Amino acid sequence: KSNIGHTQAAAGGLGLAKVLIAAAREAVPASLHTAEASREIDWEKQGLRLATELTPWPAADGHRLAAVTAFAMSGTNAHVIVSVPEAA
Repeated sequence: KSNIGHTQAAAGGLGLAKVLIAAAREAVPASLHTAEASREIDWEKQGLRLATELTPWPAADGHRLAAVTAFAMSGTNAHVIVSVPEAA
């Protein structure tokens, strides 16, 4: 959402496209319009960080792993786990 806004019904598909493009480019795009990370999350304990700039995405164990979750107002929910193998 931070990069292109909320696209309603297309949000899940565009989220998946964003993950696939990021994996192909081996970099995570910055989350825009975010002044600071939520204090409700223990980022360090969880091994997480907010991407505030274009961040290299190295393959771990031979692949890049990501997840996309989409919720629709109609009650439809979807979750996709994407595993992209490291380029040969």
